[in-house]
This record gives sequence, structure tokens and C-alpha cells, in this order.
Amino acid sequence: MNASDFTGADFNEFLHEAAEREINGVMFYCMDTAGDNDTKIDMCKAKARKAGAFAMGKAEDELGETDFDMFLEQGAQDQVEDIMETCMKNVGSNATKARGCENKAKRAAAKIMGRREEDIDDTEFGRIKEKAAQEAVRTKMEACSTGSCEAAAKDAAKRVLGKRDDETFDDDDFEDIQEGAAEEAIETFMEACRAAARENTDA
Repeated sequence: MNASDFTGADFNEFLHEAAEREINGVMFYCMDTAGDNDTKIDMCKAKARKAGAFAMGKAEDELGETDFDMFLEQGAQDQVEDIMETCMKNVGSNATKARGCENKAKRAAAKIMGRREEDIDDTEFGRIKEKAAQEAVRTKMEACSTGSCEAAAKDAAKRVLGKRDDETFDDDDFEDIQEGAAEEAIETFMEACRAAARENTDA
């Protein structure tokens, strides 16, 4: 991409990704020592919020709770995507191994969000996995340059969702994930555009 092609939306997406990396890093390591101590967990969140705001060139109080929570949830989805896609490759049809992968991913998600693992029920974790699968599909399709792009994306989505080799993941299921991925990509782009417009208005 040439410098002249780098738009305000591109810049805001770049800042968003930088903030997410900073927040994830702080939460992941800080929560190792926080344990179940609510005061320490709140301190971790405060540190992460400050780091995220700094990465975006903002004061701490300019990163609102809603936006900060969005960063935490996105970070949790990224952790689940990475862990499940890698871990499920070696599961085959073993239900015990599959459950182990899900437990590992759930612990990581809880850590990033600053929550206890037991406070994330199956419904919420299922939603996080679905969002993670959508992101996996989007990433695979954007990066793919061969004729088997859709097959690779479907395989990635199946693993992220925790489906074993002996479990069904048909075309209808995959189409639902694809539609969600497209909607998420559009919303991400539109939010970057809105953020750029706000910056221009405030300038």
C-alpha cells in the first residue's frame, strides 16, 4: 500500500490493532498474579486500559468502558481462535482431547477478559467460539491465493468451533459462519470510517 492510499479508516484500524495488542499483553501477564483477587483484577484492567489508550494516542479517560470491554472481548476471541485451531488439529475423534482444548481456550479467554473461568458459561463460550470462527474464516479467505480457499476456511472454522473429525459440520453451518464473517468485516470497516470522520470533525 502506498502512503497516498493510506486512509483515515486505515489509520484508525491500525491504532485499534495496536491498542488490542497492548491490552491483551497487559491482561495476559497481569492476570497470572491477580488470581481471583478482585482488587488485583481491577488493577490489571486499569493498567490495560491505560496501555490501550496510550497506544491510540489518547488519555486514559478517553477510552470509554464500552470500547475497553470491546477490546477485551476481541482479545478473548483471538485467543480462542489461536488455541482451538492449533489444539484441535491433533484431536481426531477423541472427545477427551477435544474437551481439553476447549478448557484451555476458555481459561485463556477468561484471563484476557479479567474474569474467572467458572463465570463464563457454555452459552457465552459458544458465542465467543462462533465469533472466533468467523474471524478465522475471514483471515483464511483474505490470505488464500489457491483454489482451495473455501475448504481451508471451512476446516479452520470447524476446528475453532471444537468439532471433532467424527462430528458434522455441513455446508449450511459453514454458510452461517461465512455470513457472520462478512457482516463482522463490514462493521469493522464502517466503525473505522466513523472513527476517522469523528477525528476529522474534532480536528
